[in-house]
Amino acid sequence: MFAITFYVFSLFLSFTDYKYYLVPNTMTKAMLALMIIFGLLEGQLQFNSIIVALLVIIFFVVLILINKEMTLGGGDIKYIALVALFLSPLAFAYFLIISGVLQAIHLAYTKQVLKRNEAYMVPAIFAAVVITDMAFKNGMLPF
Repeated sequence: MFAITFYVFSLFLSFTDYKYYLVPNTMTKAMLALMIIFGLLEGQLQFNSIIVALLVIIFFVVLILINKEMTLGGGDIKYIALVALFLSPLAFAYFLIISGVLQAIHLAYTKQVLKRNEAYMVPAIFAAVVITDMAFKNGMLPF
């Protein structure tokens, strides 16, 4: 149920971000609560993942305080913290690399082809999670 919760909510968040440029707080709170409950019941939630999720939030809060004109939205930050809860810390490190590449491609496409200044990021982040999770479960990544 831990993984199912993550994937079902991620699909809804991807859709709402794509359609409305919105990541609803109620949906992320519900996702967090269910991930904690099922993660504890199934033994899937790792203490290190909780620490990484908190570090993600602290990192982005500091980044926002330093750079007030940062373009990354709060919904993206909350979703990345939830990704940190879902993935193991090692998988999260790979996720950051894959996500960075996918987001850069998506941003370039949005700016150059679609000629828009804003882009939805949750679908690209979710795609990076799927790639990372599949690669880890199939032993395709080196560690």
